[in-house]
Amino acid sequence: NVMSHIISHYQGTFANGVDYSSRISRWEIWSGPDDPDCWWAPNKTAAELRTLFAEFFVTCLKQIKTDHPGVKVGGPALSKWDPDYMDAVLDACDAEGVYPDFISYQCYTNSVDGLLAQPAEIRAWLDARGGNYANCEIILSAWHYLPDVDGVGTLADLDMDKVHQASFG
Repeated sequence: NVMSHIISHYQGTFANGVDYSSRISRWEIWSGPDDPDCWWAPNKTAAELRTLFAEFFVTCLKQIKTDHPGVKVGGPALSKWDPDYMDAVLDACDAEGVYPDFISYQCYTNSVDGLLAQPAEIRAWLDARGGNYANCEIILSAWHYLPDVDGVGTLADLDMDKVHQASFG
C-alpha cells in the first residue's frame, strides 16, 4: 500500500498532499532490480531474487491499478535490457492477469547505434508475447555513455562496477 499512498499523496488526496496529477503521468515500480545493490535478500540466488522481484512487481501493479485505475504504471527500470529477466516479470503478470502500461530499462553503452536499435528489438520482443502487450509502452529511463564499455544495446555482460561508477561517481 505504500506506493499507492504515495500516488494518492501526489494526487492531493492523502496526507495533505499536493495535486501533481497533471504533471506525473507514469509511476515506475522500482529501479534496477537486476542490480544486487538495488534488490537484495540474504542467502538468495539470482534466480530466487528475480522470482521475488516478479512477485513484488505484480503485487504493486495489482494494488496500484485497483486504487488508481487512471494512472499509467510499469517498470522496473532494469539496469540493462534483459529479456530473460523481463520474461520472469511478465510471466508473473500473465499468471495474475495484470499488465503494465509500460516497461522501462536503462542503457549503459558506448554505441549510439546500439542504443537507437534497442527499442525496435524490445518492441519485437513484446509483440511476440502477444496481445496483452500490444499497447505496452517502452521507456528508456536512463542512458549513460561509457566510452570503455564494448558492445551494443543488450550489453549482456555489462560490468556493474562500471554502471555504479557512471551512476554514482
